[in-house]
Amino acid sequence: MSREKEIETLKQSIVMLEVQRATLGDEVVDAAISPLRKKLDHLRSETSFEQRKLVTVLFADLAKFTPLAREIDSEDLRDILNLYFSRWSTCVEEQGGVVEKFIGDAVMAVFGLSVAHEEDPQRAIRAAIAMKASLDELNPKLIERYGIQLRMRVGIHTGKAVISMLDERKGQDFVVVGDMVNLASRLQTAAPLNGILISVDTYRHVRGVFDLQALKPIQLKGFEGFIQTYQVLGIRPRIFRFVTREVEGIETRMIGREREFERMQAVFQMVLEEAGGQVLTLKGEAGVGKSRLMYEFDLWLDLLPQQIYYFKGRAHPTFQDQPYALFRDLFAFRF
Repeated sequence: MSREKEIETLKQSIVMLEVQRATLGDEVVDAAISPLRKKLDHLRSETSFEQRKLVTVLFADLAKFTPLAREIDSEDLRDILNLYFSRWSTCVEEQGGVVEKFIGDAVMAVFGLSVAHEEDPQRAIRAAIAMKASLDELNPKLIERYGIQLRMRVGIHTGKAVISMLDERKGQDFVVVGDMVNLASRLQTAAPLNGILISVDTYRHVRGVFDLQALKPIQLKGFEGFIQTYQVLGIRPRIFRFVTREVEGIETRMIGREREFERMQAVFQMVLEEAGGQVLTLKGEAGVGKSRLMYEFDLWLDLLPQQIYYFKGRAHPTFQDQPYALFRDLFAFRF
């Protein structure tokens, strides 16, 4: 196991123990967490660094919770917070995100922190949708037992952030700082009740995958000018041809990937000439242009004079436990 993966596993273990504090008791949780924190301190001392990475930050907060908290017994309040923190943590982690910290009744999560995925912005939105669904499932129980109903707001932003590992942050390994973190937090504050608000930078990565509604540009505290935002309405059933990631309405030519594109074309011609199979692997870090290459390849195929049958399937972590998921998706797309 890599050092980064070990750090991630330890942090997740600590988070899961913390949310069970009300059930297990402080003595048991402290005893279990103490050796984990010591190991984290040791790993941090060996792996201190700072770098800039493209990440997606999610801020989720309970709306109008402070007035409700005044009417609830402190022990009941702790139980309620543990219930929804546990559920929200699960939603984030199932999509590959990391809960960076809890702030009162708010959660900050980061996608692409230790391990980057090209679809991290999508994962963040899927996590937010799952968080909203989990709250809808929890509310009937809260109404019955405590007479309260919880509502939430979510803000999501994608951009470059400074990722640090600071020894003085006990219990925290990676630290995310920068204006992008503040923007995600401001978006959460501006989001409609039970709504998910994303920035235009996140929108560029996910348009076509979700149903999105463009809202009027707004002013956010600490940021100059007006900020364009979009509200997430839901997930579209399926999408394969992603639109290119440039200014909306303006087509730009692909730059810097000519060799890779020519290789894809050559392999395809080999398939036509030899009537045999070929395997071509396209890999690279998130954001280097893999989806753009596939988009250009799709356009090139559309213009060919030959009649061909083009099958596509998309693998997604959501279906990783489903037998033959990729082949099922491939045939479902075609037929």
